Amino acid sequence: MSALRRQRRTLTAAALLAASLCGVACATVRSSPDEALITEIHEKSKEKQRLLEKLKRDIIKVDRTIKVTKGLIVQSKAAPYLPDLFFRLAELYVEKSRYTFVLQAEESSTSVKSSSMIAPEVRLLKGKAQQLYHRILNEFPDYRDSDKVRFYLAHEYRELGEFPDMLATYQELIDKNPKSPLVDEATDILGAYWFDKGEQDKAETFYQKLLDHPKSAARQLAFYKMGWIRLFQKNLKESFKYFESAVKTGTSAGTEKALDVRRESLTELVYTYTEVKPAKESIPYFEALADDSDMLTYILSKLSNRYWIKQEWANAAPVYRRLLQVNEDAERDSDRAERLYDCIRNSKGKIIPTAEDVEVLVRVAARGRSDFRATPEDRKSIGKDFEIYARDLATKIQLATQQAQDKKLEEHAAKAYGSYLSLFRTPQQLAAMRHNYAEALFASETNFVEAGKQYELLALKARGNDPGREDLLYSAILSYFTALGSKQPLSLYDTVYSRSGIEQLGAVYVRSYPTNARASTVKFNVAKAYYDEGNFKKGGELFAAYVAEYPTTKEATIAANLALDSYHNLGGYEKLI
Repeated sequence: MSALRRQRRTLTAAALLAASLCGVACATVRSSPDEALITEIHEKSKEKQRLLEKLKRDIIKVDRTIKVTKGLIVQSKAAPYLPDLFFRLAELYVEKSRYTFVLQAEESSTSVKSSSMIAPEVRLLKGKAQQLYHRILNEFPDYRDSDKVRFYLAHEYRELGEFPDMLATYQELIDKNPKSPLVDEATDILGAYWFDKGEQDKAETFYQKLLDHPKSAARQLAFYKMGWIRLFQKNLKESFKYFESAVKTGTSAGTEKALDVRRESLTELVYTYTEVKPAKESIPYFEALADDSDMLTYILSKLSNRYWIKQEWANAAPVYRRLLQVNEDAERDSDRAERLYDCIRNSKGKIIPTAEDVEVLVRVAARGRSDFRATPEDRKSIGKDFEIYARDLATKIQLATQQAQDKKLEEHAAKAYGSYLSLFRTPQQLAAMRHNYAEALFASETNFVEAGKQYELLALKARGNDPGREDLLYSAILSYFTALGSKQPLSLYDTVYSRSGIEQLGAVYVRSYPTNARASTVKFNVAKAYYDEGNFKKGGELFAAYVAEYPTTKEATIAANLALDSYHNLGGYEKLI
Protein backbone atom coordinates (compact mmCIF):
# COMPACT_ATOMS: atom_id res chain seq x y z
CA MET A 1 0.00 0.00 0.00
CA SER A 2 1.39 3.41 -0.95
CA ALA A 3 2.21 6.22 1.40
CA LEU A 4 -0.67 8.15 -0.14
CA ARG A 5 -3.11 5.48 0.90
CA ARG A 6 -1.57 5.12 4.32
CA GLN A 7 -2.04 8.85 4.97
CA ARG A 8 -5.75 8.40 4.49
CA ARG A 9 -6.03 5.71 7.13
CA THR A 10 -4.64 7.51 10.11
CA LEU A 11 -7.62 6.54 12.23
CA THR A 12 -7.62 2.78 11.66
CA ALA A 13 -5.51 1.92 14.70
CA ALA A 14 -7.49 4.31 16.84
CA ALA A 15 -10.74 2.79 15.64
CA LEU A 16 -9.65 -0.74 16.46
CA LEU A 17 -8.41 0.34 19.88
CA ALA A 18 -11.68 2.08 20.58
CA ALA A 19 -13.66 -0.97 19.50
CA SER A 20 -11.72 -3.17 21.90
CA LEU A 21 -12.21 -0.64 24.69
CA CYS A 22 -15.89 -0.59 24.04
CA GLY A 23 -16.02 -4.37 24.29
CA VAL A 24 -14.44 -4.24 27.72
CA ALA A 25 -16.58 -1.36 28.95
CA CYS A 26 -19.78 -2.99 27.78
CA ALA A 27 -18.99 -6.37 29.29
CA THR A 28 -21.39 -7.64 31.94
CA VAL A 29 -20.00 -7.09 35.44
CA ARG A 30 -20.04 -10.12 37.69
CA SER A 31 -21.98 -10.07 40.90
CA SER A 32 -18.78 -10.17 42.96
CA PRO A 33 -16.10 -8.60 40.73
CA ASP A 34 -12.49 -8.34 41.70
CA GLU A 35 -11.37 -4.84 42.63
CA ALA A 36 -8.54 -4.98 40.11
CA LEU A 37 -11.04 -5.80 37.37
CA ILE A 38 -13.25 -2.88 38.36
CA THR A 39 -10.26 -0.55 38.26
CA GLU A 40 -9.23 -1.84 34.84
CA ILE A 41 -12.75 -1.34 33.45
CA HIS A 42 -12.91 2.21 34.80
CA GLU A 43 -9.53 3.05 33.33
CA LYS A 44 -10.47 1.69 29.92
CA SER A 45 -13.76 3.55 30.06
CA LYS A 46 -11.89 6.78 30.77
CA GLU A 47 -9.49 6.05 27.95
CA LYS A 48 -12.39 5.55 25.56
CA GLN A 49 -13.93 8.81 26.70
CA ARG A 50 -10.65 10.61 26.07
CA LEU A 51 -10.58 9.14 22.56
CA LEU A 52 -14.11 10.34 21.81
CA GLU A 53 -13.28 13.82 23.04
CA LYS A 54 -10.19 13.89 20.84
CA LEU A 55 -12.22 12.85 17.80
CA LYS A 56 -14.68 15.66 18.42
CA ARG A 57 -11.84 18.17 18.76
CA ASP A 58 -10.30 16.90 15.52
CA ILE A 59 -13.61 17.35 13.69
CA ILE A 60 -13.82 20.93 14.95
CA LYS A 61 -10.28 21.59 13.70
CA VAL A 62 -11.10 20.14 10.28
CA ASP A 63 -14.28 22.24 10.06
CA ARG A 64 -12.23 25.37 10.74
CA THR A 65 -9.71 24.39 8.10
CA ILE A 66 -12.52 23.72 5.60
CA LYS A 67 -13.96 27.19 6.26
CA VAL A 68 -10.55 28.81 5.79
CA THR A 69 -9.90 26.83 2.59
CA LYS A 70 -13.29 27.84 1.15
CA GLY A 71 -12.45 31.46 1.86
CA LEU A 72 -9.14 31.11 0.05
CA ILE A 73 -10.92 29.61 -2.94
CA VAL A 74 -13.27 32.58 -3.13
CA GLN A 75 -10.31 34.98 -3.03
CA SER A 76 -8.28 33.01 -5.61
CA LYS A 77 -10.59 32.66 -8.59
CA ALA A 78 -7.86 33.28 -11.14
CA ALA A 79 -4.86 32.04 -9.15
CA PRO A 80 -2.71 29.28 -10.68
CA TYR A 81 -2.85 27.37 -7.39
CA LEU A 82 -6.66 27.22 -7.43
CA PRO A 83 -6.75 23.48 -8.30
CA ASP A 84 -4.45 22.84 -5.33
CA LEU A 85 -7.00 24.52 -3.08
CA PHE A 86 -9.81 22.39 -4.52
CA PHE A 87 -7.62 19.31 -4.02
CA ARG A 88 -6.93 20.32 -0.43
CA LEU A 89 -10.63 20.95 0.24
CA ALA A 90 -11.53 17.51 -1.12
CA GLU A 91 -8.97 15.89 1.15
CA LEU A 92 -10.38 17.76 4.13
CA TYR A 93 -13.86 16.41 3.38
CA VAL A 94 -12.40 12.90 3.21
CA GLU A 95 -10.57 13.41 6.48
CA LYS A 96 -13.71 14.66 8.20
CA SER A 97 -15.70 11.73 6.84
CA ARG A 98 -13.30 9.33 8.51
CA TYR A 99 -13.35 11.14 11.86
CA THR A 100 -17.13 11.16 11.68
CA PHE A 101 -17.28 7.49 10.76
CA VAL A 102 -15.19 6.43 13.75
CA LEU A 103 -16.98 8.78 16.14
CA GLN A 104 -20.42 7.53 15.17
CA ALA A 105 -19.24 3.95 15.37
CA GLU A 106 -17.91 4.45 18.88
CA GLU A 107 -20.92 6.35 20.13
CA SER A 108 -23.26 3.63 18.82
CA SER A 109 -20.96 0.82 20.07
CA THR A 110 -20.93 -0.69 16.59
CA SER A 111 -17.97 -2.56 15.15
CA VAL A 112 -15.99 -0.63 12.59
CA LYS A 113 -15.49 -3.87 10.65
CA SER A 114 -18.86 -3.59 8.91
CA SER A 115 -18.33 -2.06 5.46
CA SER A 116 -22.07 -1.49 5.07
CA MET A 117 -22.20 0.86 8.03
CA ILE A 118 -21.81 4.15 6.15
CA ALA A 119 -23.87 6.82 7.81
CA PRO A 120 -25.63 9.41 5.63
CA GLU A 121 -23.39 12.18 6.96
CA VAL A 122 -20.28 10.18 6.03
CA ARG A 123 -21.61 9.44 2.56
CA LEU A 124 -22.50 13.15 2.10
CA LEU A 125 -18.94 14.21 2.98
CA LYS A 126 -17.44 11.67 0.60
CA GLY A 127 -19.85 12.83 -2.10
CA LYS A 128 -18.60 16.41 -1.69
CA ALA A 129 -15.04 15.18 -2.07
CA GLN A 130 -15.97 13.29 -5.24
CA GLN A 131 -17.60 16.40 -6.71
CA LEU A 132 -14.43 18.38 -6.10
CA TYR A 133 -12.25 15.66 -7.69
CA HIS A 134 -14.49 15.71 -10.77
CA ARG A 135 -14.38 19.51 -10.89
CA ILE A 136 -10.58 19.49 -10.88
CA LEU A 137 -10.44 16.95 -13.72
CA ASN A 138 -13.05 18.84 -15.77
CA GLU A 139 -11.87 22.42 -15.21
CA PHE A 140 -8.13 21.77 -14.97
CA PRO A 141 -7.36 18.84 -17.34
CA ASP A 142 -3.65 19.66 -17.33
CA TYR A 143 -3.35 19.71 -13.55
CA ARG A 144 0.04 18.29 -12.56
CA ASP A 145 -1.44 15.99 -9.87
CA SER A 146 -4.30 14.70 -11.97
CA ASP A 147 -3.03 11.13 -11.38
CA LYS A 148 -3.46 11.58 -7.63
CA VAL A 149 -6.91 13.08 -8.15
CA ARG A 150 -8.01 10.07 -10.19
CA PHE A 151 -6.41 7.64 -7.72
CA TYR A 152 -8.16 9.25 -4.73
CA LEU A 153 -11.45 9.48 -6.61
CA ALA A 154 -11.29 5.77 -7.47
CA HIS A 155 -10.49 5.01 -3.86
CA GLU A 156 -13.59 6.85 -2.67
CA TYR A 157 -15.70 4.88 -5.15
CA ARG A 158 -14.13 1.76 -3.72
CA GLU A 159 -14.96 2.68 -0.11
CA LEU A 160 -18.56 3.49 -1.05
CA GLY A 161 -18.94 0.17 -2.89
CA GLU A 162 -19.41 1.84 -6.28
CA PHE A 163 -17.22 -0.66 -8.08
CA PRO A 164 -18.12 0.07 -11.75
CA ASP A 165 -17.08 3.69 -11.24
CA MET A 166 -13.99 2.54 -9.36
CA LEU A 167 -12.92 0.30 -12.25
CA ALA A 168 -13.49 3.02 -14.82
CA THR A 169 -11.53 5.62 -12.82
CA TYR A 170 -8.52 3.36 -12.20
CA GLN A 171 -8.49 2.48 -15.91
CA GLU A 172 -8.67 6.18 -16.78
CA LEU A 173 -5.63 6.77 -14.56
CA ILE A 174 -3.72 4.01 -16.38
CA ASP A 175 -4.70 5.37 -19.81
CA LYS A 176 -4.28 9.12 -19.21
CA ASN A 177 -1.36 9.08 -16.76
CA PRO A 178 0.79 6.19 -18.04
CA LYS A 179 3.99 7.55 -16.46
CA SER A 180 2.52 8.06 -13.02
CA PRO A 181 4.07 6.09 -10.13
CA LEU A 182 0.48 5.23 -9.16
CA VAL A 183 -0.15 3.23 -12.35
CA ASP A 184 1.34 0.04 -10.92
CA GLU A 185 -0.79 0.24 -7.82
CA ALA A 186 -3.92 0.97 -9.85
CA THR A 187 -3.12 -1.98 -12.11
CA ASP A 188 -2.61 -4.20 -9.09
CA ILE A 189 -5.94 -3.11 -7.58
CA LEU A 190 -7.76 -3.90 -10.82
CA GLY A 191 -6.07 -7.28 -11.04
CA ALA A 192 -6.93 -8.02 -7.40
CA TYR A 193 -10.56 -7.04 -7.99
CA TRP A 194 -11.02 -9.49 -10.84
CA PHE A 195 -8.94 -12.11 -9.02
CA ASP A 196 -11.27 -11.94 -6.01
CA LYS A 197 -14.25 -12.13 -8.34
CA GLY A 198 -12.91 -15.34 -9.86
CA GLU A 199 -12.41 -13.71 -13.27
CA GLN A 200 -8.97 -15.23 -13.78
CA ASP A 201 -8.57 -14.23 -17.43
CA LYS A 202 -9.26 -10.56 -16.69
CA ALA A 203 -6.99 -10.63 -13.65
CA GLU A 204 -4.19 -12.17 -15.71
CA THR A 205 -4.35 -9.26 -18.16
CA PHE A 206 -3.51 -6.75 -15.45
CA TYR A 207 -0.88 -8.86 -13.70
CA GLN A 208 0.85 -9.48 -17.02
CA LYS A 209 1.04 -5.71 -17.52
CA LEU A 210 2.88 -5.46 -14.21
CA LEU A 211 5.30 -8.18 -15.28
CA ASP A 212 5.95 -6.32 -18.54
CA HIS A 213 7.47 -3.49 -16.49
CA PRO A 214 10.90 -4.66 -15.25
CA LYS A 215 11.11 -1.86 -12.68
CA SER A 216 7.62 -2.32 -11.30
CA ALA A 217 7.52 -2.47 -7.50
CA ALA A 218 4.63 -4.92 -7.74
CA ARG A 219 6.39 -7.57 -9.85
CA GLN A 220 6.78 -9.96 -6.92
CA LEU A 221 3.08 -9.71 -6.10
CA ALA A 222 2.21 -10.15 -9.79
CA PHE A 223 4.30 -13.31 -9.99
CA TYR A 224 2.57 -14.59 -6.86
CA LYS A 225 -0.92 -13.93 -8.21
CA MET A 226 -0.03 -15.43 -11.60
CA GLY A 227 1.13 -18.51 -9.75
CA TRP A 228 -2.28 -18.78 -8.15
CA ILE A 229 -4.04 -18.24 -11.46
CA ARG A 230 -2.09 -21.12 -13.02
CA LEU A 231 -2.82 -23.18 -9.92
CA PHE A 232 -6.54 -22.61 -10.38
CA GLN A 233 -6.08 -23.67 -13.99
CA LYS A 234 -4.29 -26.83 -12.76
CA ASN A 235 -1.18 -25.91 -14.71
CA LEU A 236 1.25 -26.91 -11.97
CA LYS A 237 4.44 -26.53 -13.98
CA GLU A 238 3.66 -22.92 -14.92
CA SER A 239 2.43 -22.25 -11.39
CA PHE A 240 5.74 -23.51 -10.00
CA LYS A 241 7.68 -21.17 -12.30
CA TYR A 242 5.67 -18.14 -11.23
CA PHE A 243 5.99 -18.89 -7.51
CA GLU A 244 9.70 -19.51 -7.97
CA SER A 245 10.04 -16.15 -9.73
CA ALA A 246 8.15 -14.46 -6.90
CA VAL A 247 10.57 -15.90 -4.36
CA LYS A 248 13.68 -15.02 -6.35
CA THR A 249 12.48 -11.58 -7.45
CA GLY A 250 11.86 -10.11 -4.03
CA THR A 251 10.88 -6.48 -3.63
CA SER A 252 12.88 -3.96 -5.57
CA ALA A 253 15.38 -1.79 -3.77
CA GLY A 254 13.93 1.47 -2.58
CA THR A 255 10.33 0.27 -2.78
CA GLU A 256 9.26 0.04 0.84
CA LYS A 257 5.69 0.58 -0.35
CA ALA A 258 5.59 -2.79 -2.09
CA LEU A 259 3.95 -5.69 -0.31
CA ASP A 260 6.45 -8.47 0.37
CA VAL A 261 4.80 -11.84 -0.32
CA ARG A 262 7.99 -13.91 -0.34
CA ARG A 263 6.94 -16.02 2.60
CA GLU A 264 3.54 -16.73 1.05
CA SER A 265 5.23 -17.52 -2.27
CA LEU A 266 7.53 -20.00 -0.55
CA THR A 267 4.52 -21.72 0.98
CA GLU A 268 2.90 -22.24 -2.40
CA LEU A 269 6.24 -23.06 -3.99
CA VAL A 270 6.56 -25.99 -1.60
CA TYR A 271 3.19 -27.30 -2.74
CA THR A 272 3.92 -27.06 -6.44
CA TYR A 273 7.46 -28.37 -6.01
CA THR A 274 6.19 -31.61 -4.50
CA GLU A 275 3.98 -32.07 -7.55
CA VAL A 276 6.43 -31.37 -10.39
CA LYS A 277 10.00 -31.75 -9.09
CA PRO A 278 12.06 -34.73 -7.86
CA ALA A 279 12.09 -35.04 -4.10
CA LYS A 280 15.78 -35.95 -3.88
CA GLU A 281 16.74 -32.37 -4.77
CA SER A 282 14.23 -30.68 -2.47
CA ILE A 283 16.44 -30.00 0.56
CA PRO A 284 19.38 -28.33 -1.26
CA TYR A 285 16.93 -26.45 -3.48
CA PHE A 286 15.03 -24.85 -0.60
CA GLU A 287 18.15 -24.32 1.50
CA ALA A 288 19.46 -22.14 -1.33
CA LEU A 289 16.27 -20.05 -1.19
CA ALA A 290 16.24 -19.56 2.59
CA ASP A 291 17.66 -16.27 3.85
CA ASP A 292 18.18 -17.42 7.44
CA SER A 293 17.64 -20.34 9.78
CA ASP A 294 14.13 -19.21 10.71
CA MET A 295 13.07 -19.16 7.09
CA LEU A 296 14.71 -22.54 6.48
CA THR A 297 12.85 -24.00 9.45
CA TYR A 298 9.58 -22.61 8.10
CA ILE A 299 10.19 -24.07 4.64
CA LEU A 300 11.27 -27.49 5.89
CA SER A 301 8.22 -27.65 8.15
CA LYS A 302 5.95 -27.01 5.17
CA LEU A 303 7.88 -29.40 2.92
CA SER A 304 7.94 -32.27 5.40
CA ASN A 305 4.26 -31.83 6.15
CA ARG A 306 3.44 -31.84 2.44
CA TYR A 307 5.25 -35.13 1.81
CA TRP A 308 3.63 -36.50 4.96
CA ILE A 309 0.16 -35.64 3.68
CA LYS A 310 1.00 -37.29 0.37
CA GLN A 311 2.21 -40.34 2.34
CA GLU A 312 5.52 -40.27 0.51
CA TRP A 313 7.42 -41.66 3.46
CA ALA A 314 10.77 -42.00 1.71
CA ASN A 315 10.61 -38.32 0.71
CA ALA A 316 9.35 -37.04 4.05
CA ALA A 317 11.96 -38.80 6.22
CA PRO A 318 15.05 -36.88 4.93
CA VAL A 319 13.23 -33.57 5.40
CA TYR A 320 12.28 -34.40 8.97
CA ARG A 321 15.89 -35.44 9.61
CA ARG A 322 17.18 -32.12 8.31
CA LEU A 323 14.52 -30.19 10.21
CA LEU A 324 15.51 -31.85 13.48
CA GLN A 325 19.13 -30.95 12.77
CA VAL A 326 18.72 -27.27 11.96
CA ASN A 327 16.12 -26.43 14.60
CA GLU A 328 15.87 -27.79 18.12
CA ASP A 329 12.41 -26.81 19.25
CA ALA A 330 11.23 -28.11 22.61
CA GLU A 331 7.60 -27.54 21.61
CA ARG A 332 7.68 -29.29 18.22
CA ASP A 333 10.59 -31.75 18.28
CA SER A 334 8.61 -34.59 19.84
CA ASP A 335 6.03 -34.44 17.03
CA ARG A 336 8.73 -34.15 14.38
CA ALA A 337 10.73 -37.05 15.80
CA GLU A 338 7.62 -39.17 16.07
CA ARG A 339 6.77 -38.44 12.46
CA LEU A 340 10.31 -39.38 11.42
CA TYR A 341 9.87 -42.71 13.19
CA ASP A 342 6.47 -43.22 11.55
CA CYS A 343 7.95 -42.50 8.12
CA ILE A 344 10.62 -45.17 8.63
CA ARG A 345 8.09 -47.66 9.99
CA ASN A 346 5.51 -47.00 7.27
CA SER A 347 8.10 -47.37 4.51
CA LYS A 348 8.15 -51.11 5.23
CA GLY A 349 11.89 -51.50 4.90
CA LYS A 350 12.48 -48.98 2.10
CA ILE A 351 14.08 -46.51 4.53
CA ILE A 352 17.05 -47.83 6.50
CA PRO A 353 17.38 -45.95 9.79
CA THR A 354 20.64 -44.30 10.77
CA ALA A 355 22.44 -43.86 14.06
CA GLU A 356 21.55 -40.16 13.89
CA ASP A 357 17.85 -41.07 13.86
CA VAL A 358 18.24 -42.92 17.15
CA GLU A 359 20.35 -40.08 18.58
CA VAL A 360 17.54 -37.65 17.77
CA LEU A 361 14.93 -39.85 19.45
CA VAL A 362 17.12 -40.15 22.54
CA ARG A 363 17.72 -36.40 22.62
CA VAL A 364 14.02 -35.62 22.36
CA ALA A 365 13.16 -38.22 25.00
CA ALA A 366 15.79 -36.88 27.39
CA ARG A 367 14.44 -33.36 27.10
CA GLY A 368 10.84 -34.53 27.34
CA ARG A 369 11.47 -36.58 30.47
CA SER A 370 13.00 -33.56 32.20
CA ASP A 371 10.54 -30.91 30.96
CA PHE A 372 9.24 -29.22 34.11
CA ARG A 373 6.28 -27.84 32.18
CA ALA A 374 4.91 -31.31 31.40
CA THR A 375 2.84 -33.37 33.81
CA PRO A 376 4.40 -36.47 35.40
CA GLU A 377 2.13 -38.61 33.23
CA ASP A 378 3.31 -36.86 30.05
CA ARG A 379 6.97 -37.18 31.03
CA LYS A 380 6.49 -40.87 31.72
CA SER A 381 4.60 -41.36 28.46
CA ILE A 382 7.24 -39.72 26.28
CA GLY A 383 9.95 -41.79 27.93
CA LYS A 384 8.02 -45.00 27.36
CA ASP A 385 7.07 -44.23 23.75
CA PHE A 386 10.49 -43.03 22.64
CA GLU A 387 12.22 -45.99 24.31
CA ILE A 388 10.19 -48.23 22.01
CA TYR A 389 10.95 -46.06 18.98
CA ALA A 390 14.70 -45.95 19.64
CA ARG A 391 14.91 -49.66 20.36
CA ASP A 392 12.96 -50.49 17.21
CA LEU A 393 15.17 -48.35 14.95
CA ALA A 394 18.39 -49.68 16.44
CA THR A 395 17.16 -53.23 15.87
CA LYS A 396 16.15 -52.39 12.30
CA ILE A 397 19.68 -51.15 11.59
CA GLN A 398 21.21 -54.34 12.95
CA LEU A 399 18.86 -56.50 10.88
CA ALA A 400 19.81 -54.50 7.80
CA THR A 401 23.52 -55.14 8.50
CA GLN A 402 22.90 -58.88 8.65
CA GLN A 403 21.33 -58.79 5.21
CA ALA A 404 23.77 -56.40 3.55
CA GLN A 405 27.02 -57.29 5.35
CA ASP A 406 27.92 -53.58 5.28
CA LYS A 407 30.57 -52.28 7.69
CA LYS A 408 29.09 -48.78 7.52
CA LEU A 409 25.71 -50.08 8.62
CA GLU A 410 27.37 -52.05 11.40
CA GLU A 411 28.95 -48.83 12.65
CA HIS A 412 25.52 -47.20 12.59
CA ALA A 413 24.07 -50.11 14.55
CA ALA A 414 26.80 -49.79 17.19
CA LYS A 415 26.27 -46.03 17.54
CA ALA A 416 22.51 -46.51 17.66
CA TYR A 417 22.70 -49.02 20.50
CA GLY A 418 25.18 -46.78 22.29
CA SER A 419 22.78 -43.85 22.06
CA TYR A 420 19.92 -46.00 23.33
CA LEU A 421 21.89 -47.24 26.34
CA SER A 422 23.04 -43.71 27.17
CA LEU A 423 19.50 -42.94 28.35
CA PHE A 424 17.28 -45.99 28.61
CA ARG A 425 17.64 -48.68 31.29
CA THR A 426 14.41 -50.65 30.85
CA PRO A 427 14.95 -53.81 32.94
CA GLN A 428 13.14 -56.11 30.51
CA GLN A 429 15.26 -54.93 27.56
CA LEU A 430 18.59 -53.99 29.12
CA ALA A 431 20.36 -57.35 28.77
CA ALA A 432 19.25 -57.86 25.18
CA MET A 433 20.25 -54.33 24.18
CA ARG A 434 23.66 -54.66 25.82
CA HIS A 435 24.21 -57.92 23.96
CA ASN A 436 23.17 -56.36 20.65
CA TYR A 437 25.44 -53.40 21.39
CA ALA A 438 28.39 -55.71 22.02
CA GLU A 439 27.67 -57.71 18.87
CA ALA A 440 27.45 -54.54 16.78
CA LEU A 441 30.67 -53.13 18.22
CA PHE A 442 32.57 -56.34 17.51
CA ALA A 443 31.13 -56.70 14.00
CA SER A 444 31.85 -53.07 13.09
CA GLU A 445 35.46 -53.42 14.32
CA THR A 446 35.26 -49.91 15.75
CA ASN A 447 35.76 -50.49 19.47
CA PHE A 448 36.73 -53.98 20.60
CA VAL A 449 37.48 -52.79 24.14
CA GLU A 450 33.96 -51.45 24.63
CA ALA A 451 32.56 -54.66 23.13
CA GLY A 452 34.55 -56.63 25.70
CA LYS A 453 33.20 -54.47 28.51
CA GLN A 454 29.61 -55.07 27.43
CA TYR A 455 30.13 -58.82 27.18
CA GLU A 456 31.86 -58.76 30.57
CA LEU A 457 28.97 -56.93 32.23
CA LEU A 458 26.52 -59.48 30.86
CA ALA A 459 28.72 -62.43 31.87
CA LEU A 460 29.16 -61.20 35.44
CA LYS A 461 25.40 -60.77 35.85
CA ALA A 462 24.64 -64.21 34.41
CA ARG A 463 24.14 -67.08 36.82
CA GLY A 464 26.63 -69.95 36.94
CA ASN A 465 24.17 -72.39 35.39
CA ASP A 466 23.06 -69.96 32.69
CA PRO A 467 23.66 -71.68 29.29
CA GLY A 468 24.72 -68.38 27.74
CA ARG A 469 27.32 -67.51 30.35
CA GLU A 470 30.12 -69.50 28.68
CA ASP A 471 29.64 -67.71 25.36
CA LEU A 472 29.55 -64.29 27.06
CA LEU A 473 32.82 -64.98 28.92
CA TYR A 474 34.49 -66.25 25.78
CA SER A 475 33.22 -63.29 23.71
CA ALA A 476 34.58 -60.83 26.30
CA ILE A 477 38.00 -62.53 26.28
CA LEU A 478 38.02 -62.66 22.49
CA SER A 479 37.07 -58.95 22.25
CA TYR A 480 39.93 -57.90 24.54
CA PHE A 481 42.36 -60.19 22.72
CA THR A 482 41.25 -58.81 19.31
CA ALA A 483 41.64 -55.24 20.58
CA LEU A 484 45.26 -55.94 21.53
CA GLY A 485 46.02 -57.49 18.16
CA SER A 486 44.14 -55.02 15.92
CA LYS A 487 45.61 -52.05 14.09
CA GLN A 488 43.44 -49.66 16.08
CA PRO A 489 45.54 -47.40 18.30
CA LEU A 490 44.86 -48.11 21.97
CA SER A 491 45.52 -45.83 24.89
CA LEU A 492 47.77 -47.15 27.63
CA TYR A 493 44.71 -47.49 29.82
CA ASP A 494 42.82 -49.58 27.24
CA THR A 495 45.88 -51.78 26.70
CA VAL A 496 46.30 -52.51 30.39
CA TYR A 497 42.53 -52.93 30.82
CA SER A 498 42.31 -55.44 27.98
CA ARG A 499 45.20 -57.57 29.25
CA SER A 500 43.78 -57.54 32.75
CA GLY A 501 40.37 -58.52 31.38
CA ILE A 502 41.86 -61.50 29.55
CA GLU A 503 43.79 -62.64 32.62
CA GLN A 504 40.91 -62.35 35.08
CA LEU A 505 38.08 -63.54 32.84
CA GLY A 506 40.29 -66.30 31.47
CA ALA A 507 40.83 -67.63 34.98
CA VAL A 508 37.07 -67.58 35.57
CA TYR A 509 36.42 -69.33 32.25
CA VAL A 510 39.00 -72.10 32.79
CA ARG A 511 37.74 -72.69 36.30
CA SER A 512 34.10 -72.80 35.17
CA TYR A 513 34.47 -74.66 31.87
CA PRO A 514 37.71 -76.70 31.99
CA THR A 515 36.52 -79.30 29.50
CA ASN A 516 35.04 -76.92 26.93
CA ALA A 517 36.59 -77.13 23.47
CA ARG A 518 37.45 -73.43 23.62
CA ALA A 519 39.31 -73.73 26.92
CA SER A 520 42.63 -74.30 25.10
CA THR A 521 42.27 -71.07 23.17
CA VAL A 522 41.43 -69.17 26.37
CA LYS A 523 44.49 -70.59 28.14
CA PHE A 524 46.73 -69.60 25.25
CA ASN A 525 45.32 -66.05 25.25
CA VAL A 526 45.79 -65.70 28.99
CA ALA A 527 49.42 -66.80 28.72
CA LYS A 528 49.93 -64.37 25.84
CA ALA A 529 48.49 -61.50 27.91
CA TYR A 530 50.97 -62.14 30.73
CA TYR A 531 53.80 -62.45 28.25
CA ASP A 532 52.93 -59.17 26.48
CA GLU A 533 52.78 -57.20 29.72
CA GLY A 534 56.27 -58.44 30.63
CA ASN A 535 55.29 -60.91 33.30
CA PHE A 536 57.61 -63.57 31.87
CA LYS A 537 57.49 -65.77 34.97
CA LYS A 538 53.71 -66.19 34.83
CA GLY A 539 53.67 -66.27 31.04
CA GLY A 540 56.41 -68.87 30.82
CA GLU A 541 54.69 -71.12 33.32
CA LEU A 542 51.35 -70.89 31.50
CA PHE A 543 52.90 -71.51 28.08
CA ALA A 544 54.81 -74.51 29.44
CA ALA A 545 51.63 -75.87 30.98
CA TYR A 546 49.78 -75.31 27.70
CA VAL A 547 52.38 -77.31 25.74
CA ALA A 548 52.19 -80.12 28.24
CA GLU A 549 48.37 -80.20 28.11
CA TYR A 550 47.84 -79.57 24.40
CA PRO A 551 50.96 -80.84 22.60
CA THR A 552 49.17 -81.57 19.31
CA THR A 553 47.44 -78.22 18.70
CA LYS A 554 48.75 -75.81 16.11
CA GLU A 555 49.43 -73.23 18.86
CA ALA A 556 51.68 -75.69 20.79
CA THR A 557 54.77 -74.76 18.79
CA ILE A 558 54.14 -71.04 19.29
CA ALA A 559 53.54 -71.64 23.00
CA ALA A 560 56.79 -73.58 23.31
CA ASN A 561 58.81 -70.85 21.62
CA LEU A 562 57.22 -68.18 23.80
CA ALA A 563 57.90 -70.26 26.94
CA LEU A 564 61.56 -70.58 25.97
CA ASP A 565 61.75 -66.83 25.30
CA SER A 566 60.16 -66.11 28.69
CA TYR A 567 62.74 -68.24 30.53
CA HIS A 568 65.50 -66.68 28.46
CA ASN A 569 64.36 -63.19 29.52
CA LEU A 570 64.29 -64.36 33.14
CA GLY A 571 67.72 -66.02 32.91
CA GLY A 572 66.24 -69.34 33.90
CA TYR A 573 68.46 -71.39 31.66
CA GLU A 574 68.00 -74.57 33.68
CA LYS A 575 64.38 -74.60 32.51
CA LEU A 576 65.45 -74.44 28.89
CA ILE A 577 66.81 -78.04 29.13
